[in-house]
Amino acid sequence: MTVCGFVAPRGSSNSCSFRSVAVAEDLKVDVVSSITGDFDSNVDLKSGFRVWECSIDLARYVHEHPAPVTKVLELGCGHALPGIAALLDSPNATAYLHDLDPSVLQLITSQNVRRLPASAAKRTRYVTGAWGEGLTRLLKGDAGLFGLILSSEGIYKQTSFEPLLAMLIDLLDPENGVALFAGKKLYFGCGGGTAPFMSFVEDYYSDTLTCRSVALFEDTRSNIREIVEVRKKRQGQ
Repeated sequence: MTVCGFVAPRGSSNSCSFRSVAVAEDLKVDVVSSITGDFDSNVDLKSGFRVWECSIDLARYVHEHPAPVTKVLELGCGHALPGIAALLDSPNATAYLHDLDPSVLQLITSQNVRRLPASAAKRTRYVTGAWGEGLTRLLKGDAGLFGLILSSEGIYKQTSFEPLLAMLIDLLDPENGVALFAGKKLYFGCGGGTAPFMSFVEDYYSDTLTCRSVALFEDTRSNIREIVEVRKKRQGQ
C-alpha cells in the first residue's frame, strides 16, 4: 500500500551533479545528471531519473502558452520540467509536484527546484502517493482546485486512464482549468498512448470532459509524440 503525504524537500547535496536542458531558446533548466554516495541503492530511480522527451515537449508548450494560474499540479513529475516551466512563467502560482516515489522527490525533483530563483523555489510543495481517492483528498484539502494539471508519459498504459481522469474531475477548476497530457501516440505492448487515451475520454467521459490534440511532434527518428488538452465541459456544451 502506498502512503499519500507531503514530502519535505531535501537539502542541497554535494553528491549531485547537474546538466542544463534547453526547454526553449529562452529557457534552460538545470537538472540532476548523476547522484553518488548517499542514497538507498535499492530505490528504483530509473524512471524518475531520466528526462523523458515528452516532458521537454510539455515544458516547452507550457512556456510558449503561459496561463495566469495560481495553482499547478504535475502528476508523476520526476525531474518536473513542465511544472518548473509553469512555475517560472506564473509568478503568483504555487506548484504541487507529485511522484509515486518519495525518493525521487527528494533526490531529483527538489534538487532541480533548488537551482531556481528563490522566489520560485519557495512556491513549491512535494507530494507522494498512488493516483486515487487518497491522493485526491490530500490535494483537494490542501490546495482546493487547480487551474493547470500536467502529466508527461503518464498515459503509457490503459490502466492509468481511469484513476487519472477521476482525479482530474475532482481537482480541475471547472471554469478555466486545463489539463495537459504529453505522451507518445502509441506505447507498443502497454496499450496506452495519446490515441487510445483520447478514445477513452470520448467513449466514457464525453458528458463531462472535452479532449483535443494541441501539438504533434514527428521527427522521423522516434514514435510520434503528442500533447492532449482536457477541460471540463461547461453547462450547455
